[in-house]
Amino acid sequence: MKQFFILFISGIIMLSTACVNETGNAVEGVWDLVYAERIAGDTLVWKFPGDYTGTDIKVWTKTHVIFVGRFKTDTTFVDNYGGGTYTLNGNRYEETILYHGATDLVGNTLKMLIEVRSDSIIQSWPVDDNWQVDKSNYQLEKYVRLE
Repeated sequence: MKQFFILFISGIIMLSTACVNETGNAVEGVWDLVYAERIAGDTLVWKFPGDYTGTDIKVWTKTHVIFVGRFKTDTTFVDNYGGGTYTLNGNRYEETILYHGATDLVGNTLKMLIEVRSDSIIQSWPVDDNWQVDKSNYQLEKYVRLE
């Protein structure tokens, strides 16, 4: 019984350490968009999946982020791509756009709240100077870890 208990505890420790990113940066890795919504004036404007189908992948390194995807609504395709640098302080995330399919975003810094769970990330924006999301006008994206 004692050996079983030691093996059981050892297995728990091995599993919990295997799920932790070795760099200590919880966002580092490859993530797949599984849900998104845009709220404007307290109204759901669009959601993914639903109004859009397709895929979007986001990759974080220690200091950089890139994303690429393609969505379809009715018969129209929308390509989504960009990247830049980021900073993460607790749940406060800032992404500086260095390149983007929508060139008017290049050079902008987007402030977001980010929630990192073991296998998912939820991003919400825009935030105000007090890091609060206006729940009547925001966008939310949920990603799950691929790697």
